[in-house]
Amino acid sequence: MTAKLKIKLFEIFIQAAKISIGSSVAIVVATELQLQFATSAGIITLLTLLTTKIETLRLSLYRLISVGMSILISFLFIQYIFSEWIAFGVYIFLVVFFSNWNGWGATVSVNAVIGTHFLAMQDYSMEFILNEISLVVIGVSIAILLNAFTPNNKLENKILHNIEYTEKSLHASIDGIIKFILKEEVEFNIWDKIVELESHIEHFIEQSYEFQNNSFKKHKTYYVHYFEMRSSQCKVLHNLHYEIKEIKEMSNHATVLSGYLKYLNQFIYEMIDPDEQIDVLEVMFEQMKKEELPTTHSEFEARVKLFHILMDIEELLVFKRRFIKETQNEWTHINALNKVK
Repeated sequence: MTAKLKIKLFEIFIQAAKISIGSSVAIVVATELQLQFATSAGIITLLTLLTTKIETLRLSLYRLISVGMSILISFLFIQYIFSEWIAFGVYIFLVVFFSNWNGWGATVSVNAVIGTHFLAMQDYSMEFILNEISLVVIGVSIAILLNAFTPNNKLENKILHNIEYTEKSLHASIDGIIKFILKEEVEFNIWDKIVELESHIEHFIEQSYEFQNNSFKKHKTYYVHYFEMRSSQCKVLHNLHYEIKEIKEMSNHATVLSGYLKYLNQFIYEMIDPDEQIDVLEVMFEQMKKEELPTTHSEFEARVKLFHILMDIEELLVFKRRFIKETQNEWTHINALNKVK
């Protein structure tokens, strides 16, 4: 069993345990308060716990608001329609319509349960209405409490470790490309390493979204942007495979390309602004334009390949510049937190 699969199974186990415990506690509380349909409190907890921490709070608010709408629809329609299946059909139609209209589609399942209670009891007294509201309050309250204990700090530490791994792997990959261009010995298959890094980054993005959806920190979107930027850069490098394979046979162009990559690789790390490296590229482009035109078809092709590779590398840097521009405030916040620690 791989480490990734073990982690996934552990996460599923924790989620299942949290839902089962929360649902059971909700039923116990509702039973102790002598509420009718006490098991429904457990169902409401289950449905609410299937979401992230932030989504739980949002969904809980929607549930509390929409339950009032459901009670009103039950009062206005169910009690006046003698056919149960028609009454429930009309109720569900109105609940789904108004829920989706207000963007509360996730609340429909709980409101459907509330509707079955009114349909079964035909009781519209204040006591029974409070019973239904209490079931919802108990269910969402326990869900909020349990989701509040999501261990987000541990996940963030794991993400920081992933960033360190990504930086080192990317630096090693570019170093391998430089050696490949210069026909030096490389200890690993460069292109397989880049593909492997891309695969890891996909998993890192998933973890970053999990952190984002369970965090109230100001820098919660930073990690998603970071790994998406690195994923784009890896794709650029991977797509250069065949062009670099050909350019290494042209000594002059291979020297130019490897020289620039050596310079670039010093600044590949996280928040180093790439403006200077882009400026250097622009100077290289200008110099290439001033050079004498190629005299043979092969020389022309070689010049075009070098120009194209350098343009793709510029794109790699543009990805990073855009990332830094979009996340500068979050990066400042992260730095401030690290200084406090």
